Amino acid sequence: MKKRAEDGSEDVYIKMSFQTTFTSNNKYFSWMFIFLLLLIIFGSAIVVSSIFYVYYRYQYFKYAKEKRQIKRELMKIKDTEY
Repeated sequence: MKKRAEDGSEDVYIKMSFQTTFTSNNKYFSWMFIFLLLLIIFGSAIVVSSIFYVYYRYQYFKYAKEKRQIKRELMKIKDTEY
């Protein structure tokens, strides 16, 4: 077996580089566009439905409060009837 040279004159150096390229030839561009369009539509639907939910909840509580006040007034009138 040959001994290794101490001065490093017989050392071998290898330089490697890896390059990965992904090419789809715009095959998925239409699907990405459809996906983004659906995402925007569903996202805006969630926002609009949340706004309507909050609005109608506010309206319900407002009318429920008025109804409770009217009911209390009617109970006062009934109590003073006799």
